[in-house]
Amino acid sequence: MRKFLKLILSFTIFSVIVFTAASCSTKCNHVWKEATCTSAKTCTVCNAVRGEALGHSGGEATCLARATCERCGEEYGEKPDHIWVEASCEMAKHCEVCLQEEGEALGHTGGTATCVDKAVCERCQKEYGTVDFSNHLDRYQYVKTATTHREHCNCCGNDIGDEEPHSFVNGTCEVCGYTPTVAVSDAQAQAGEAVTLSVSLTDTVGIAGLQITVRFDPSRFTLASVEQGEIFEDFIFTASSNLANGSVFMWDGAAESVENGELLSLTFNVGDGISAGDYVVEITVSAYDVEMNEISLTIVNGKITVA
Repeated sequence: MRKFLKLILSFTIFSVIVFTAASCSTKCNHVWKEATCTSAKTCTVCNAVRGEALGHSGGEATCLARATCERCGEEYGEKPDHIWVEASCEMAKHCEVCLQEEGEALGHTGGTATCVDKAVCERCQKEYGTVDFSNHLDRYQYVKTATTHREHCNCCGNDIGDEEPHSFVNGTCEVCGYTPTVAVSDAQAQAGEAVTLSVSLTDTVGIAGLQITVRFDPSRFTLASVEQGEIFEDFIFTASSNLANGSVFMWDGAAESVENGELLSLTFNVGDGISAGDYVVEITVSAYDVEMNEISLTIVNGKITVA
């Protein structure tokens, strides 16, 4: 029996030695699978490993998504925090990537709107809001009639306020400066010809007395004739008997007249051999109301152009 057991044990030991020797003498012909982002280089036969996994790389993570590996196309890592842009006049504090907002926009501030321009924000220098048609700039004038005036803005072209009656002091409106105008027309003539100029009154506010003195160059012109115009027919009209330089013409009425129109028609003879040019016909005028208060006037001289 003992001999049998020894025989079995000897055979077992011999088998182990033979198998081990055979195993040690057998070598694997590795079939390598290249390393990836998540796995090292590995034998597909014996699973032997060489080196390390490559790891993910590349791509850019944002608050919207993790980075995408440039090698394997998988997302990896963590999402970063938002990239905040501070609040402005028109936008709340917000992420420049995902546009998530915190709080509110600051809103525009400061500046003054006018009748033509919006206000300009003191913070961002942009226009905002609407124009203010009640805030007119200083560039305005009066629109005048014979009896009224009204402010008019030259910037926006709108009238300002209501039409109001003149407030006359000695014939001049103390608000808008409106005054009657006496003007001499212009005319053109050749040397040796006769030429006629008109003296007219406009924008009258009520005149009871008027005096006009006419001056010209007597070395070049002679005043051939004078005719009274169509207004002030009820006034007493007096004219210088000698129609020379400095001739005076007067109207005297019992009541004030508000007529506008021609006062005088002046016909001049142009001297022979006069050089071409402009020659002024000048007037001085005095006007009075029924209480003999002097009325302010706007005077416009005329000219004779010799061609």
